[in-house]
Amino acid sequence: MDVISIAEELGVEVYETNFPNNNMSGFISFNDKSDKPYICVNKNHPSTRKQFTIAHELGHFVLHNNILQGKVEIPTFYKSGDGVKNSIMTRAEFDIESPEYRAKETEANKFAADLLMPKEEFINQVNKCDNLQELASVFRVSVGAASIRASNLGIEIF
Repeated sequence: MDVISIAEELGVEVYETNFPNNNMSGFISFNDKSDKPYICVNKNHPSTRKQFTIAHELGHFVLHNNILQGKVEIPTFYKSGDGVKNSIMTRAEFDIESPEYRAKETEANKFAADLLMPKEEFINQVNKCDNLQELASVFRVSVGAASIRASNLGIEIF
């Protein structure tokens, strides 16, 4: 799945860049001058992480465009060894502790998983692959993303 091509078909530009905080995965926003949507991803992250981040931000674009049209840069959560941390890039007040925000992040994650690992194809590949690493490699996602997808589909894996 080429998420950059999908983004371009939707009119969304994708850029890789350095972030001040290397744990920041990415964000989606609109260009102030052209009003064109764009996604920035952390160029230092592994390709599997960048792919999921782009798919996640496309989820915000498709599912939460009304918020984005208000020019809110949706902050991105990232996982750290000691739990969930946040790095906020926003031009408007956005309560990242709210249930509404967490629901939007969950929706974007589900969108990304559905896009990158379609249910039927995922189930088919589970039956063909010998281990979780191989399964993740088929979909060009991290082992963690493949494991979570399996769990969310109720599949006990390897």
